[in-house]
Amino acid sequence: MSKRPQDITSVERLSRVQQVKELLIKGASRGQILQYCAENHETSDRVVDDYIQDAKIEIKENFAKSFDLEYFKANFIERLEDLYRENMDIDDFRECRNIIKDMRDLIGVDADKKTININENYNSKELTPEEIKRISKELEDEC
Repeated sequence: MSKRPQDITSVERLSRVQQVKELLIKGASRGQILQYCAENHETSDRVVDDYIQDAKIEIKENFAKSFDLEYFKANFIERLEDLYRENMDIDDFRECRNIIKDMRDLIGVDADKKTININENYNSKELTPEEIKRISKELEDEC
């Protein structure tokens, strides 16, 4: 008959979840976490899976609380500006242009431009001459 594992305190459980969270952040696989917990805590696979689930939830919650999109964008723009200056110093204008494109994409400068792909939106075999004229007119008005 197998011996029933002893119950642990909530503090000990939180400590174990924290250890599993650190292992996940470092990139440990489920198998590595199972082995670690078996060696250090003598826990079953099912219990370790619960620890992993709780650790993943905690990671997601911490990210949601601490992630500030505006700060991220500002920080990213600063990094891109620094790269731009460095590339300008070495006359790498192609990379400067790529950095400018990345900045425009990040802040959404070109997001309001509409593109119409006739092949995806319309089946040319089904268009009447009137529809072709209307679509052509819409495209001219946008340009």
